[in-house]
Amino acid sequence: LYKGQQEIYNIYNNDIKDAIIFIESEYHKFPVPFLNEIRAAQDHFSRCLSYPLDNSDWNIYVTGQLKKAKGHYDRCLLDCYKYIWYRYGSHLSRTHFIPKVFGKLQDIDNGDFYKEYKRLQKLAKECNKKARKTETTDKAEAKKLFRDAIGYLKQMDNLFESNYDKISWSVRKGILLKALYALGWIISIIYMFIRNIDPIKSIVTYMLHLF
Repeated sequence: LYKGQQEIYNIYNNDIKDAIIFIESEYHKFPVPFLNEIRAAQDHFSRCLSYPLDNSDWNIYVTGQLKKAKGHYDRCLLDCYKYIWYRYGSHLSRTHFIPKVFGKLQDIDNGDFYKEYKRLQKLAKECNKKARKTETTDKAEAKKLFRDAIGYLKQMDNLFESNYDKISWSVRKGILLKALYALGWIISIIYMFIRNIDPIKSIVTYMLHLF
């Protein structure tokens, strides 16, 4: 019984605890599903201790309960990884939105920056997708894939941070070019209003020419 418990508690001490500490410190949350899985695991441990030692099926019963407890800890860890993936991915989507819209990321380092960014993004999504498909059949592999997916998100974040100055310049340049383009479009409309007797007709004609 002790050896079985030790093996399961190692999952908590080596993985779950660190994941929960990260979530609490980074997002100031302790999602209820994590607590439910830990509570369910502890319930199976308590059943082992309360089951009569002189019962002939004690070993079979305890083995079954320990297996169920491990299953709950595995699910708790997988839930932690999925939560981190979702929150971290959402954070990157928000912080990278403006640079993607206004900056010309393809021009940074002759295109090498954007290629590496897209490569990491693709790997992160692929690992996450494989992990979700695998978690019901091979939890060990699913945990590895989730860790890899989160690792690729971290590399994406680091890539943006290390190229912050270049990205900022690209965004400022992009905003300026878009502003000049919009200004030119506004001036052309005002010019049509001045030159033509029927400005509405001129605008419609101009818009049709765009297509």
